[in-house]
Amino acid sequence: MVTREMTLNTPKSMLVRYITQTRQFTEQFIMNAQIPEERKEGELSQKVLMWELDVAHKYKLTPSALVMIRRLMPQRSQGIIETLPGTGIWAMLDDGQSTVAYFSSIPHAITSYLECHPGVKMTQRLAQLSSCLWQWTLDVFSQDSLPRNYLYDANREQWTLAMSQGCASGACHATAIDQTDFFPHCYICDECMPTFEYWTSWFPVALMALHGDFAQTQERQDLDLLTELEIRKVRRPSSGRYDNVALTHTYEVITFDMSVKTPTSHPPRDQEPSKPTWLEHAMAAETVLYVCKRIGQTQRTFRHERYVNMRGKTIDVRPYDKRIPMNIQRLKQTIHKAIASKHYSF
Repeated sequence: MVTREMTLNTPKSMLVRYITQTRQFTEQFIMNAQIPEERKEGELSQKVLMWELDVAHKYKLTPSALVMIRRLMPQRSQGIIETLPGTGIWAMLDDGQSTVAYFSSIPHAITSYLECHPGVKMTQRLAQLSSCLWQWTLDVFSQDSLPRNYLYDANREQWTLAMSQGCASGACHATAIDQTDFFPHCYICDECMPTFEYWTSWFPVALMALHGDFAQTQERQDLDLLTELEIRKVRRPSSGRYDNVALTHTYEVITFDMSVKTPTSHPPRDQEPSKPTWLEHAMAAETVLYVCKRIGQTQRTFRHERYVNMRGKTIDVRPYDKRIPMNIQRLKQTIHKAIASKHYSF
């Protein structure tokens, strides 16, 4: 399959607006700094935040992918993330509301930034923050709703609120802060709870889809790419002037919309029924997906007589990844059982 590349032409995308707002917020903090240490911390924080946004893997989830994720996600249960990403995830949802789910870890971003910029000196506060590698945040925002901010603790495998500004009534609040890992225990009001349960269940399944854990075919297919051009104002070192710098952001397009192959025999000309898509078949007939599974190291003994030279011998088989077919209903049950076993284990 040849990868197609498309260009995203919008007046100002959610990504560009988010970058602009982040830069303006940090610049305001830098301008209000009272001492050199605060200014240095603000400047370094801005660089780390921009770094995390630029290196984040960016995706566009098509309507068919969104339907499949909702089909597989657990109901009224917080999702546990089996495999954390190596960097931030910026997921643009094609849902008619320009919804974005941004999953990131500032502690990991600090570490990554310092590894690529060895000459930078760390401030005391950012050094403390960089040690909290279990902290991840999920920011969900769209054009027509308040932003939602959730915190995922990888050690606890537990979700909570990161901030309460998304609560329209202001009833959501932190009840206690754990002094060992600074995990905030929060009260979530009845109005915000359904949204909290939805996104904390939705994102782990969406992350599995982005990782390629679900597929229509046994072989991994190349993804279509979508590019977006950003003109960013970058301040010159030791100067108040700005330069316009062109940056390109690349999205991978995630879709499950795959048409069913038409039969070789042609139907009568007076009646040409429309062929259902692969997604419609999957929803209606519980067809299979190919799920990525890790096969651990095993031993194989050759016993059949056709193995003339190896019969009776045992060899070590290295671990490998294999895509296996799985019924959608079976896959959904597997996801639910894995979550339940961890969520209710003592």
